[in-house]
Amino acid sequence: MKQTKRTLVSLLLVFAMLATCLVAFSLTGTAAGEPDVWDGTYTQPTQLDSDGTTILVTTAEEFAWITKNPASATNSYRLTTDFDMNAKTPSSNADTMKVVDENGKESWPVDPSGIFSGTLDGDGHYVRNITDNGGWTMSCLFPRVTGTIKNLTIKDSTFYASNNASVAAFVGVSLEATGVLENCHVVDCVICGRCASGLVRYVAGTIRNCTVKATISTNDETQDHTVAGICQSLSQATGSGAVIENCTVSGTITATNYGSKTLVAGGLIGSIMIGWSGWKW
Repeated sequence: MKQTKRTLVSLLLVFAMLATCLVAFSLTGTAAGEPDVWDGTYTQPTQLDSDGTTILVTTAEEFAWITKNPASATNSYRLTTDFDMNAKTPSSNADTMKVVDENGKESWPVDPSGIFSGTLDGDGHYVRNITDNGGWTMSCLFPRVTGTIKNLTIKDSTFYASNNASVAAFVGVSLEATGVLENCHVVDCVICGRCASGLVRYVAGTIRNCTVKATISTNDETQDHTVAGICQSLSQATGSGAVIENCTVSGTITATNYGSKTLVAGGLIGSIMIGWSGWKW
């Protein structure tokens, strides 16, 4: 009898463990502990969180939809798992704007007019394995942000663009005065462009509690160029006071002086705009 009871208890424990695994799989769309891998398609997220207002981002296809359609992603979103972008770029208009540069490399330009005004909460999750070759335009996750991105890590990714291009892991054009980047991290990424920075190109808003661990460098010999750990330029213009608070940078920042061209380099910030009279560095 005792043996039978022990056997029944063991079977019940096994069933309980299987049930837990199935629940974890159904909540995240993938096995617990493994990131969801992007298949290259886009799916608009619609599943609501228990609060009735936040939209859950449960698959890499849903995350890619947000970055491809920043102007349409006006809601509050929360990631439920980690994502592996499968060495592809989720940049906006990637499927309709693919071009081939002078070296024969395919590129997926980012639409610079795309403004993300919603809230994207990574909830402590990461996105990895982005390979964004912006060609002769920009390379980033979002072009412009007036909303909030928080609690998100981008790791093991490459952001690259050539002539006259701006490159940054999170925001390629500008974090506007209302924009917030909080508790966001860049880990083991490669960032290279004419104007290359770890988090954001131009800051008029707030960056708080963020870290950058990356290899950042310039690559254009024909034009003025900037390289910096946090942002290329920070605005202190009239009516705008950018804030960078409690942020750190580690890794390698490389800037090459090409003779007659202007080179701006900084561990944190490349340049500061004073009023509207011009750039100071």
